[in-house]
Amino acid sequence: MSTVVSAASITPVVNLDPKLCGDLLGVIKEGRIVNLSNDQLCNLKLATLSAAAAHGFSFPQWSPLSVPDASDMYVKMISANRAPRSVAREPDYANAKRIAQQASAENNLSFYTASVPVEGEWTTKNSSLTPTHANVRDLTFVSMELRRCSRLRDTISSPYYASFEGPDMKVAIPTNSDTSGAELTLWKGKPYLIGITYKWEPEGPSHSAIVVMLNNLWFSSGSERFDAALSGATKCMYRIEK
Repeated sequence: MSTVVSAASITPVVNLDPKLCGDLLGVIKEGRIVNLSNDQLCNLKLATLSAAAAHGFSFPQWSPLSVPDASDMYVKMISANRAPRSVAREPDYANAKRIAQQASAENNLSFYTASVPVEGEWTTKNSSLTPTHANVRDLTFVSMELRRCSRLRDTISSPYYASFEGPDMKVAIPTNSDTSGAELTLWKGKPYLIGITYKWEPEGPSHSAIVVMLNNLWFSSGSERFDAALSGATKCMYRIEK
């Protein structure tokens, strides 16, 4: 059933956890997402919401990360996300460097780091980390973000994440789930990603729409065919049309 807010309809598309998805709907309402312009959507940071408006969601404590060369760090993050046995096409590292160099030249690129607890199938076989409690380990996440919306938003999924076993960033944790372009958040101590379309897409002559999606994030130990990696699945999705 759709909810009407400020002449916009909010329709649930995926609702696998009513309490979690209900809190996400609260964020949509409290954050006045339906009233945001394209420019506001592109620059939106849910972490600036008050605790009451965040409806049980919290956000990692990000600290600025100084990097000698932004383009080299971007390439390191892309490489970190790629599983050793990935069959996906090799990333275009040269193009990635060019994009990062352009954003850096425009003073529009920042890096941050935070410790994030991740639940999963942790074993000594796939990691040297020790559990903090019951199959949960603290990973070091690095976030690369555009400081402000620009045409680069079409070429850089901001924020772009990579994760590592520790703050020295020597051992990468690859991912088989798209973790970028969404905001990393915590709900009941577990990590999730809230993704919001960064601009209204035309739907006919008089309507436009965006999608708000929430994915979980956990660690899979892998198998004979698949590498150990971060994984995720969509738990909630809303379509907003106005």
